[in-house]
Amino acid sequence: MGIKQKIFILTAVFTAVLAWTLTLGRNVFSPFWISGFIAFLIYIGVFWVVNFEVNTLGFITALLPPALLVFFSSYVAQSGFELFAPGTRLYLLLTLPIFFFSTYFSMITANIINTWTFKRVALAQVAATVFLFLSIFIFYLAAFSFVQFGILPLTIFGSVGVGGYLVFVNMWLAGASVSDSLKLSAFMAVAVLFFGLALFFWPVPVEVYAAAMTSIFFVGTGIATHSRKKTLDLLVWVEYVLIIVLLVAFMIATARWGIGGRL
Repeated sequence: MGIKQKIFILTAVFTAVLAWTLTLGRNVFSPFWISGFIAFLIYIGVFWVVNFEVNTLGFITALLPPALLVFFSSYVAQSGFELFAPGTRLYLLLTLPIFFFSTYFSMITANIINTWTFKRVALAQVAATVFLFLSIFIFYLAAFSFVQFGILPLTIFGSVGVGGYLVFVNMWLAGASVSDSLKLSAFMAVAVLFFGLALFFWPVPVEVYAAAMTSIFFVGTGIATHSRKKTLDLLVWVEYVLIIVLLVAFMIATARWGIGGRL
């Protein structure tokens, strides 16, 4: 059986499991435990996809990202958003395709990254670009999930841990050494910690808070990546400044002050 066939089978099976959870299996098990169970199986599944040929770095950089994506996407899907309630037909039509394709591409990328831990491959740069977008998606889902717990330390330090880890992998894929990647991930962790604390008490919906944290993560990761590749020019700075300006304006526009707001 080929790699793509293995990935398709795994993705289809776990999408079906999520569909069952969102319909017939609702309220049977805790979303946390269901998500953790699926993520664990995905981790083992990616190990199977790469024919159990993984070195030490691959366990961290290749196998773990798809498991994180599946855990947080499954948890968010079961928690629901303010605009859509879990279990409705529209919600399923939106959630399941996103889960399927994000899981599929994360495992395709994981296979390329795993090969990269042994030797340089032709699709390495493509995988690095895809992983950057996947890491942004993972971070958003992670921030959303942590806020759902409603515990400040878990929200902040959980976001710090996930953000730092994703930056480490991105920097390593950009060509940085393991030690340099760790240093850059530590700087990003400090930035996430600062902004996470500053924004946590801002009275905005969970979706907006997660988007704000993701914007900070995106800007920080982008600056670090461009610095590594020596492509940090004026246009890049203008792009990131514009993102921050739009973020501030959006945070102000969606704030819920006073009665009915979260003070």
